[in-house]
Amino acid sequence: MTSARSSRRVVPGVLAALALLPACGSPVAESVSLSALQGRTLQFALTDVDSLERPSTTGAYRVTVVFSPGEGCVQLLDGVRASLNGQPMTLLPGGLSGSGSRATCESPRATYDFDPAQWAGGTSPEDLRLTLRDDSHTVEVVLTAARTKRRFVRVDGMTGNTLRRGERHGYAWQPVSDTVVDVLKVSLTPREGGLTTNLPVSQAGNTGAFLVPEASTEGEYVLRLDGTATVGVSACTGVVACEGGVVHSEELVVTVAR
Repeated sequence: MTSARSSRRVVPGVLAALALLPACGSPVAESVSLSALQGRTLQFALTDVDSLERPSTTGAYRVTVVFSPGEGCVQLLDGVRASLNGQPMTLLPGGLSGSGSRATCESPRATYDFDPAQWAGGTSPEDLRLTLRDDSHTVEVVLTAARTKRRFVRVDGMTGNTLRRGERHGYAWQPVSDTVVDVLKVSLTPREGGLTTNLPVSQAGNTGAFLVPEASTEGEYVLRLDGTATVGVSACTGVVACEGGVVHSEELVVTVAR
């Protein structure tokens, strides 16, 4: 089979649950070619996390594709190649991890850690083409306008990094080609340490608006914004479906003032 019957798009929270799966009693993992996985779903996730404290955390800027679980535990034979827009991805063939009652099954997957500075360049987002192939089969998904740096851009008519107490402020997820699928999460934490305040958010499309409490102490804070979004899937071949999305979070130093 070379064409997918579906190209559903969902947020990638399910990928975390697929990282380690029960081995289901299998004493060994079956070694298979890529064609043996054509009846599964290819799940993709794009992680884009800007952290002030941990700017170089492994996996903070990563594209991942992973096969959904099936009957038994499998691992890919040698010879499978994975690429993102022609660049090699790191292939993890899957199989059993651990031993005895603690044995778990890791689904076959591939990852690519991107340079956020490179993805921030250019005038417009580009498509992402993720391909896995061996001598038996080819699996491919094309994500529309997905090669770009995600950002939260201030859209409340104000500039700079000052947030006014008792006023409503808005930030929009970019690029606009993504579709935010849930209410953004927003929090304020005093820069010098203290309790984090989670702020209620009203969502309109890709924009979230929040009110800075009147009782907030003036000073420097870390503003954290978190969101999940879907991207367009323009091609999905070699599997029954392709699904996934984007996770982005961003930390900004802001000043809370009157």
